Order: sequence, then C-alpha cells, then structure tokens
Amino acid sequence: MMSPIRYILPLLVCLLVPSSIYSQLNYVRTLRPLSALPPAGVSASNSITQTTYYDAALRPVQTIHHEAGVSHTALPDLRRYDGAGRLQAYYLPQIAYSEGAFCAESEFDNAVATETCISYGYEPSSLSREIIR
Repeated sequence: MMSPIRYILPLLVCLLVPSSIYSQLNYVRTLRPLSALPPAGVSASNSITQTTYYDAALRPVQTIHHEAGVSHTALPDLRRYDGAGRLQAYYLPQIAYSEGAFCAESEFDNAVATETCISYGYEPSSLSREIIR
C-alpha cells in the first residue's frame, strides 16, 4: 500500500511553484523576405519582421511590427481580454520606445484619450453577441 505522502508531496510542489512561471509570455517571430532568398539568407535586414506575444491561454496579446513605417521604428499593438476570455479592447499600433521588445500596458494609456483604442462590449444574454463601442 502506498503512503499518502506520496500523493501530497507533488500537490505541495505545485502550490509552492510561483504562478508567474505559468503566466510568462511566449512569442513567435516571423520574418517575411522582401525578395526570393534561400532560407539561410533570410535576416532582419532583408525581410519584414513581426513578433507576436501570446499569454498563457495562447491568445495574442501584442504584435510588434519591427522597423515599420517611414521612421523605421517598432510599432506595437495591444489586445486586452475580459474575465471570460473575450476581446475587450484593441489598441492600434503606435510608436514604441522599447526598440522592439514587449511594451507594458502603461505605454498604451494615452491611446484611449487619442481615440486609437477600439472597445468591445458583449450583450448580457447567453448568446454573448459582440457589440462594438
């Protein structure tokens, strides 16, 4: 017969591991060549680079378009989700000062004032249909 400690120990380890490990952002970096190149010849200088960050539920949180626009700067956008996992707000791309790294939500705080934020609402019925505000 197995002792109960054998079952309790893994449970305690799971409870003691910081939850930040599970909330880390994963990302996918995509390079699209500007011309026909062999796979080994693709680099950031001859392609369009885009990085998409995902949360623990594999929802896209932020997409950064590297060296985009006339000024060749990073243009991140941001998505916020509500408690039910539905899209709550989408912040349009804006110039970032983080050189292409993940931008904190605080950098998008002025987006609401400048009307570069699209807010989504959902009707309170069981159908939960989307209402764009």
